[in-house]
Amino acid sequence: MIYKIMKNIIYYELFEWEKEKIKVFHKEQFPGMVRGLKYINADESRKSVNVLRNLIATKKITLDDAEQSAYIILHRAKLHKHATKSIKEAEKVWEVFLKEIELLKKSE
Repeated sequence: MIYKIMKNIIYYELFEWEKEKIKVFHKEQFPGMVRGLKYINADESRKSVNVLRNLIATKKITLDDAEQSAYIILHRAKLHKHATKSIKEAEKVWEVFLKEIELLKKSE
């Protein structure tokens, strides 16, 4: 009985510590990081790219933040352990978007 109580207390403390660690990592180290971007298939990738385009257009994020977010998602798709055909198609969508960002940066 005491073992179960101690186990639950230790688990709770570790979980709370991990939660705080994740919160600090996202908010302080990458303030411009956009969450919720997807690479599961080409359609979801296009929706995510449109979200980034809208955020750039409304000046909520910079081009550098969008580029960083796109690179992260592109490399997640490229290095996916069980990459399917749809993930490879999504990868192409992200590559095109990164080229678009490079052209926007050159035009500024």
